[in-house]
Amino acid sequence: MAVAIADRIDVSGILAVELFLTVDGDLVVNELAARPHNSGHATIDASATSQFENHLRAVLDWPLGASTQLVPAAATVNLLGPPRPVDLAGTVPRALEDPTVHIHLYGKSYSPGASWGT
Repeated sequence: MAVAIADRIDVSGILAVELFLTVDGDLVVNELAARPHNSGHATIDASATSQFENHLRAVLDWPLGASTQLVPAAATVNLLGPPRPVDLAGTVPRALEDPTVHIHLYGKSYSPGASWGT
């Protein structure tokens, strides 16, 4: 789907296509970003050189770093929170019990009335 979108708008360079998977199993395009995107956080934690670092290297006309993946598999999961604050002090340590987990907190707030795929 992302490749079809990039082809359709004739993009060159970086295009992040953020997709949501609905509870009904549908894919919904949430965001297009013609720049390094938080969906690339997996490259910070799992690649020899992250997409963010390589973007800066390219802009500065410096040699690009290896994009070699350092682990067998990596994924970024964006979680949409509930309408009330979450006890991060109680939940983050549980997630970090797995030493391979990396957490990136953005401090974004809940948007009442937002819905996807409906």
